[in-house]
Amino acid sequence: MKRAVCIVLCAVFLLGAAAAVFVAAGCNLNNADTVVAQVGDKTIKLGEFESMFNMYLTTWQNYGYDMTSNEEDLIAFQDNVLDMMVGELVVLYQGEKQGMLELNDEQKAELQEKIDYDLNELIEYYTELAQEEGAEDIDARVRELVEEEAEHYVGSMSYDEYIAYLKQTVEDNYLISVVESKALESVTASDEAIKTWYDTKLEEQKTKYDDDPSTYKDDMEYYNMYGGEPVLYTPKGYHRILQIYTTAKSSLGSEYTALKGEIAALLSEYGELAVADELSGEENNSERLKEIVKEYRDKKKEADDMFEEHYKDAREKIEEAYEKLEAGTPFSEVMMEYTEDVNIKNFEALQNKGMLISDGDEESYVDWSKEVKTAFAGLKKGEYSEMFMDEDGYHIIYYLDDETSGEAPLEEYREAIAELVATDAHTAEWQALIEEWMKDESVTIYTDRIRHVGRKAETTGSAD
Repeated sequence: MKRAVCIVLCAVFLLGAAAAVFVAAGCNLNNADTVVAQVGDKTIKLGEFESMFNMYLTTWQNYGYDMTSNEEDLIAFQDNVLDMMVGELVVLYQGEKQGMLELNDEQKAELQEKIDYDLNELIEYYTELAQEEGAEDIDARVRELVEEEAEHYVGSMSYDEYIAYLKQTVEDNYLISVVESKALESVTASDEAIKTWYDTKLEEQKTKYDDDPSTYKDDMEYYNMYGGEPVLYTPKGYHRILQIYTTAKSSLGSEYTALKGEIAALLSEYGELAVADELSGEENNSERLKEIVKEYRDKKKEADDMFEEHYKDAREKIEEAYEKLEAGTPFSEVMMEYTEDVNIKNFEALQNKGMLISDGDEESYVDWSKEVKTAFAGLKKGEYSEMFMDEDGYHIIYYLDDETSGEAPLEEYREAIAELVATDAHTAEWQALIEEWMKDESVTIYTDRIRHVGRKAETTGSAD
């Protein structure tokens, strides 16, 4: 999939507003300058709509969706794209009308920083691509690639036109955010709303985790890593561990898999022949059984040698880590130097809090392998295990702490909940405000003028 134009896609409005619709008889639907919507003195022209329609259509197609497969989907898609464009225009119109678009020096600097950042990202991306291609003239090739992106998403544009288009898009999105902030600056989370959210979520989570305690690990670790909805209830039997983890840089491959298959086949054959001899009371298969034993030993040694060689670097790395632990180096320090656990390396919360592990009740075995659970069962808080291996690689685990079961008090998460509640209220108020603005007499939408856009060649034409 081509590079997504995120700075173009970031201002999507989910609008359910009913806007006035006017039928314009005799309008030239092939004229790119035909007005398809108007907000005060601001207009959206057919060419602009087609570019935006095609951009979103391409984006959805890249994800495997055909938004034009039937009449109902096509019309809904046309209306959604136009509503989004009109919604943006309405916000800018009302912002200007109500004097909310006057930027101070700090905001002007912030806007310029956003423009510079996004355009630098674009140029850097295509510069690297041009260099990988071995282009003789990097700058010229970058301009070609940018124009190809423009053609792919919004239609034919020169390099300078597309850069100007992207700058305007970033500016419009920033101004929209300014209007939103000023229009909703009084929207906050009430104590009652916070308490209602807490009580509702607590009951939901208690039911969920009591029914299936294993789901707690995923939810809580996700919250530790990414934030979002706080986890307010902890089922019994959870603890925190740290781990040093190493593994091979690649899979063992088809040769090893084939060899293991041959070993399994030998064991199966041996069992069948041994049972046959036992049932017959004779040794009809004794020679073959001896051959199987020899073949098994040879293939088993070959597989073990292959396995040892494949994991050699990982084993040596964790052995070195273990030696440092034995020499008295703190576990957290050794972990950050040696572990290949990407979650621990990337998320400070897990480095400090550790990762969750259950006591080992059957429904929670999904959280770690049997080998890890067995090693944990032999530890006391503050101890680390010897190095061991499971199907993922080598481990050394450290028993960090226990999770306190039960309900978390509201005050522990009041600030986080207040932010979530305020965000929800903000979103609802913003959508309601846009819907109200969409009903303003300044808004005129000509849906008949877009009905031919996106139709297959054989069905091209107006369809009111």
